[in-house]
Amino acid sequence: MLRGLLPSITTPAQIIAGREDDLVPWSNNEYLADLLPNSEIHPLDAGHFAWEQAPDEYGRLIVEWVTGGFQRLGGAVTA
Repeated sequence: MLRGLLPSITTPAQIIAGREDDLVPWSNNEYLADLLPNSEIHPLDAGHFAWEQAPDEYGRLIVEWVTGGFQRLGGAVTA
């Protein structure tokens, strides 16, 4: 079901996750990136708590995204 719905989501999506996450496999992030048409993926050198383990990189990515970075992907942005 999810596989069929993801390609229809056109809102830009940023996927940020730790490559060494021992709870959520990295393949889950790749799955989302592959199926969401307007997405980008950012692997961090971190585990499950990436925002705590790589706060500078995590924060930089978030700030870049919300200050207009999402626009480079196109897609529909809804409020």
